[in-house]
Amino acid sequence: MPPESRVNGLYEVRRWLILLLLSEAWLFAALAGLARWGALPTPDRVLLVAGAVLIVLGWALSRRPIGLWLITGAPACLILATLLNSGDLAAGQWIALGVSTGHVAYAIVLLAPRNAGLVAVISAPILLAVLWSRRPTNVVPGALDVAGGWIAVVSLLASAGILWFVWNRLLRQARADDERLQALTDRLDKEVAAQERSRLWRLTAITLHERLLSTLRYILQTDAIDQEGLRQLADVTDAHASQKDLADEVRQA
Repeated sequence: MPPESRVNGLYEVRRWLILLLLSEAWLFAALAGLARWGALPTPDRVLLVAGAVLIVLGWALSRRPIGLWLITGAPACLILATLLNSGDLAAGQWIALGVSTGHVAYAIVLLAPRNAGLVAVISAPILLAVLWSRRPTNVVPGALDVAGGWIAVVSLLASAGILWFVWNRLLRQARADDERLQALTDRLDKEVAAQERSRLWRLTAITLHERLLSTLRYILQTDAIDQEGLRQLADVTDAHASQKDLADEVRQA
């Protein structure tokens, strides 16, 4: 696929969207975690460091799909930290669970095949509801405190569903446009090739015609026909040679 294709343009937008959105959200959580480092249990610390490694590797490999998946692993580590939370009230609150779950869902929608993205749209809100029902103590409640968290769950379902629909529609349109452009390019290439062949045929005909006329003029105007010279002339004559040049070439031959 050529670099200037519409599909590649969409992929480049996707790349920067995932890099900036997920990195910014993870950085906020990381700063909050570092500020409460002393109160964090061991699993939280390990997953915070693991997320940092994934962010660095993801940026380094961001031009490949694997790099974007690594970036997605950083907020996934935060979700895992809430799953492993023991309920210790002394644990520091540093994870925005709704944001992290949403970002993982959005990234899967943008990176995975159509059907897998649809699964993420459905499963992410369910996962958020299940995790919040446990009331993990390392989560900053935020919007989850409103209406028992159901508004955040419904919002995630709606936003992920809209993103899935829009992304797949844009991707489908871009692929159709690229196919039309490729078909047009192929047709133009064929027309150019046909015109070039036609030009070469015309040039060949003109060359043969000029050579024939020049030879006939020489034959009509010369006193003695040098047949051997004419035979050799057929191999060496310039297509645009003048009558005088032809005569000289025959004498030399």
